[in-house]
This record gives sequence, C-alpha cells and structure tokens, in this order.
Amino acid sequence: MKHDELQRPALVRHILERVLVAEPDSPIAVFDHPLAGCLRAAFASTVQSQKDIARGHDIYYAQLVGVYDNSMNFSEVRRQLLDNSG
Repeated sequence: MKHDELQRPALVRHILERVLVAEPDSPIAVFDHPLAGCLRAAFASTVQSQKDIARGHDIYYAQLVGVYDNSMNFSEVRRQLLDNSG
C-alpha cells in the first residue's frame, strides 16, 4: 500500500456500508478528514490503528471520530459520522 493511500477519504455512506458488515471483533476506526463530507476509515484491529486509537489521532493528526461495528445503533453511528464529516 502506498503511503498516500493511508489518507484516502471516504464518503460517509461508504463508511456506513463498511460498518454494517463489520463484526464486533473486526470494527472500523473512523478519523476526520479535511475534505468536506468525507472521513477516513480503517480496520481498527491493525497494529497501526490500535496505536492511532490509543493516541486519539492518526499519523496525520486526524482526530479519531470513533470505532464502529454492526452491533451498534445504526442511527446513532450515522448521526455521529454525519456530524463529524464537515
């Protein structure tokens, strides 16, 4: 994976699609992104994501929005993502 791909933005609807299929043992970590209407999502279980989650931001200093999986209230997840997507 190229270094630039780590910062690739995603639309909220695409992240919600990922959350809908993310099992609790393999959640999605979501970080803010400077591009309006976008966030950045990553598998939360990777070593790098675990470090980013513990710090509250990623290596680009994008703030952690939250960690989500399909066991969570979808309406609340959607609201949080939309509220943080700029």
